[in-house]
Amino acid sequence: MIGVGTDGDKHGGIAGSWSDEDQEFVATCAEFPALSWLEPAPERALGSGFIVRVPPQLHRSLATQAAESGISLNRLVTHKLSRQG
Repeated sequence: MIGVGTDGDKHGGIAGSWSDEDQEFVATCAEFPALSWLEPAPERALGSGFIVRVPPQLHRSLATQAAESGISLNRLVTHKLSRQG
């Protein structure tokens, strides 16, 4: 977007900022307050993992289930999550 700043910067009566509500950058024009333009947020590639914090008792229970089934804790949790669809 040419000539538009971000984080509330103003360039020639145009201001751009991130909108948490819209999950996009929003540009507005001071001379035409009803005129606005949304720029989609760039797509972010998701990695293959994430961290989930669980109570120790649940961790212990899941680890025991995985060991008794002869599979990794990761495989057990992935299987359980995929069934929740």
